[in-house]
Amino acid sequence: MTYPPPGQPWPPQQPPQPWPPQPPVDPWSTQPLPQPGPPPQPWPQPGQQWPPQAWPLPGPAWPQPYGLPPLPPPKKSRPGLIIGIVAGAVALLCAVGVVVAVAANLLGTNGGVALPTSPPSASGSPAPSATTAPPVADPGPTGETFNMAVGDIVDVTNGTAQWSVQLVTAKWSQGGCDSGSSVVDPVITANVAFDVSDGPASLNPVFDFYYVDDAGTRFAVSGLTDCDKPQLADTFSVPTGQSRTGKVAMVVKSGLAGKLYYRPSAEHLSASWLIAAP
Repeated sequence: MTYPPPGQPWPPQQPPQPWPPQPPVDPWSTQPLPQPGPPPQPWPQPGQQWPPQAWPLPGPAWPQPYGLPPLPPPKKSRPGLIIGIVAGAVALLCAVGVVVAVAANLLGTNGGVALPTSPPSASGSPAPSATTAPPVADPGPTGETFNMAVGDIVDVTNGTAQWSVQLVTAKWSQGGCDSGSSVVDPVITANVAFDVSDGPASLNPVFDFYYVDDAGTRFAVSGLTDCDKPQLADTFSVPTGQSRTGKVAMVVKSGLAGKLYYRPSAEHLSASWLIAAP
């Protein structure tokens, strides 16, 4: 005989009912053991709803372990409050610095006390202050002269040194002065005399002389024209009573009239001679 009989369905099976987990028991506790809650509800039959359950199951709560005090609540850190205090202090210091700077600017650099000004003189210009030293004249060299004629002399005094420079002659030529020269533009050749009355004094023709035409173009001394014979050579520390003579040449592509300038590279002065067009 088979079970179930042919044509009959299997009866519904009831699943096993597990016991709910039990909490650990402290063997040293003097409290009575908690009573187990109600037995678990049976599984609902087909077509029925689950009964409402309360979780956790009703029953007495477990006591604290014997002899252990309750844990204190954790302390709350307040980093936001600390950061706010530091930022406020920095802002206050910056504001104080700005106020001090503005006050110093308004009061000046005399410790906050304005210096009295001198009353104007009868001529209308302010009288010199007792605390202000009179201006000292620049002890630079003297003898600056412009637009001199060819043949004129400029006298220069610098400290204890005295010398003179003369443009003796100025001559134009077309191209270089030698048949093998590659220069084809106009050339101005200056014959210069350098005399030392109280030395020593120095001369550097390559840097001390240059030509500026009427269009404002500057031309330096050139050594490719073969027109500077005999050449005015560099001379340093020329003693008293001695002189140097020679020529300097400049290639002037424009061929325009202009000025020959003498400006010692180590001195703050200059002089010039007018040069007519070729």
